[in-house]
Amino acid sequence: MLRAGIDGKQTQSTTQNIKTSSSAMQSKPFTVIIIGGGPVGLTAAHALRLANIDFVLLEQRGSIVQDVGSSLILFVSSLRIIHQLGVLERVLPKGAELENKQKLTSDGIKIQQSNPSKFDKKFFGAGPHAFHRADLVEALLDSMPTRQRPNILTGKKVTDIIQTCEGVQVHCADNTVYDGSIVIGADGVNSLVRRTMRRIVLESDPFADWDPEQPYLSTYRCMWGSFPSSVPGRLYETYNKDQSTTLITGQDRDWVFLYEKLPEPTSQPVRYTGEEAETYAKKFSEFPVDANRKFKDILPHKMTLGMGNLEEGLVKHWSHGRLVLVGDACHKHTPNAGLGYNNGIQDVVVLCNSLHNAVASATDGIPNATSLQDAFYAYQNARYPKAAAHTTISASMIRQQTWATKFYYFLSRFIMTLGFVEYMIMAWVVPRDVKGYAVLQYAPAEEYYRGTIAWDHPFPQTDKERSTLSKSS
Repeated sequence: MLRAGIDGKQTQSTTQNIKTSSSAMQSKPFTVIIIGGGPVGLTAAHALRLANIDFVLLEQRGSIVQDVGSSLILFVSSLRIIHQLGVLERVLPKGAELENKQKLTSDGIKIQQSNPSKFDKKFFGAGPHAFHRADLVEALLDSMPTRQRPNILTGKKVTDIIQTCEGVQVHCADNTVYDGSIVIGADGVNSLVRRTMRRIVLESDPFADWDPEQPYLSTYRCMWGSFPSSVPGRLYETYNKDQSTTLITGQDRDWVFLYEKLPEPTSQPVRYTGEEAETYAKKFSEFPVDANRKFKDILPHKMTLGMGNLEEGLVKHWSHGRLVLVGDACHKHTPNAGLGYNNGIQDVVVLCNSLHNAVASATDGIPNATSLQDAFYAYQNARYPKAAAHTTISASMIRQQTWATKFYYFLSRFIMTLGFVEYMIMAWVVPRDVKGYAVLQYAPAEEYYRGTIAWDHPFPQTDKERSTLSKSS
């Protein structure tokens, strides 16, 4: 059998040697194994790098950067973290700030026009930016320092995770085994890490109160695609009974989302065939995607296209033992509000702050099981209320856009389109939420985004800032 260390080098090993002794584990540095090489997993790798915590990232696909998926919306609170990670200069030129939003009905009637960035730019220095997922992933990967690049491994399909009192072992389909201290599951809605946690708990206690194997429920499905760019920085939403579309325009391409309510909610994963996707697309042929074009006008120019059900939900248990979840593995939002990756970033920030504190408090730099459990509990307790609130917001938005009930129709058509309602939300409700977002407590950075409202959590001061402050005093 092949055995791999943190550097990814493979050496011959017997089965007996895989069972690492307690003394051997304790002689190694505290090491985190990240499972999943998407945006959240790469964000975690950068956050751990800045905390001087060793990591290895395992991605099952053959390449980290693939032209799949669609757009990601980053709010200014997340752009701050991207800046703190040292990636903003690579990312920002690829994004488009959303400054024009229009709401339409399926027969082309414009029911509202607004500027999504107006208040955020005033209060915090920037509005929401749209990025192509692959561009963001590429920037996160390319900005990883040369020393840590070998720790990001592809073609690593995880088959099993074994945890002991001293650490974890992650087994891959290619017969490599990776030793670490903890596992961060950034492996999405069908998380193996989450399923492993459940299996371990139920093997110990078959009657334990735990999350179901498929904890998320899909009430809607979606087709998403990217198309040649039009005018950057625009957002169009088209509403109809049980169907809606969203068009987001970026720097180099546009993205379209086609939403439809399922005949019946389901918790089971579904894969759609090409024929099913073609039939689905035809349903939206006459839908206006912006003020001048229908979906049938842009479909022949598609660059990428995908389809799947939209899971929604929030799991109760975000950790067990030495395993902990982040991102879609522990909460899933529909994409309508653009909250998915933004919540994943906050998961990483709060979790890595807790881990950094735990490592710093340990006399040998290796937190024991109790310290890790406390760190994981602190992380979930801090993040759970906001993740729950954002799950509710996302659920409400897709139901408003698809006029799911008479209540949602009235709300979206006649209440949310009122100018003073939008003002109250954007000028009072949103800023109270945004200004409180966490930052990495151990990563000094100069503030990039400033507005009329101060951040609750400023960055740690850089040496330059401390020196300037010392001279002025």
